[in-house]
Amino acid sequence: GTLSLTHAQTLQHCFADPNVYIKHVQGNRNDGSNVPVSYSSKHKLAYVMLPKSGSSTARYMLKDKFHASETSLNLQPGSFRKGGHMAGVEVISFVR
Repeated sequence: GTLSLTHAQTLQHCFADPNVYIKHVQGNRNDGSNVPVSYSSKHKLAYVMLPKSGSSTARYMLKDKFHASETSLNLQPGSFRKGGHMAGVEVISFVR
């Protein structure tokens, strides 16, 4: 069957429990301030790379279709507040 959802609506139903995946999303400093991502400033989209979850394919697609580059970003909650450097950025990931 099919669902009548937009791509954005579909993503709103996806959830990864941060308590389960904490070691993957904390970054190199273990506080969320240095997380490896593929980032598209044009589309305000950050993809958090989780090992063994198809991240190579996802990184390729983001680079090819969204002009993303690989970098490390601060994903602490304060970064997403109004005026923060990540305000308005959508963060996605894939979990197998």
